[in-house]
Amino acid sequence: QRLYEFCEREGIAIDVMKDYGGGDLLSDAYCSYGELLTRPEWKRKRERILIRDGYACQFCGTTDRSQLEVHHRQYRYVERLDTFEMPWQYPDECLITACRSCHRKGHALYRVPKIII
Repeated sequence: QRLYEFCEREGIAIDVMKDYGGGDLLSDAYCSYGELLTRPEWKRKRERILIRDGYACQFCGTTDRSQLEVHHRQYRYVERLDTFEMPWQYPDECLITACRSCHRKGHALYRVPKIII
């Protein structure tokens, strides 16, 4: 329940959590997806993408920093490890800045593809 409250507070679409096993552990070595987004590795990656995108939603152009999120354009599943890549391990071109509203609309309209690597 706390994970879903975190997702709501942070504007992370719940279907993202479902793609990562409904917030279950990704592997024994890591915590839930929502908790991974609080780690310094993700915070550094997120900041780099926000800077690259000029702190603006790439869909509607809003620059309200309190509403900006970084969206994964695809989820990368590492078959030999039987888990998804960590959020910060994605190439920059797989990430894009979106405001909370556009991010949610996008997840409601489209499924993020899962790429097996």
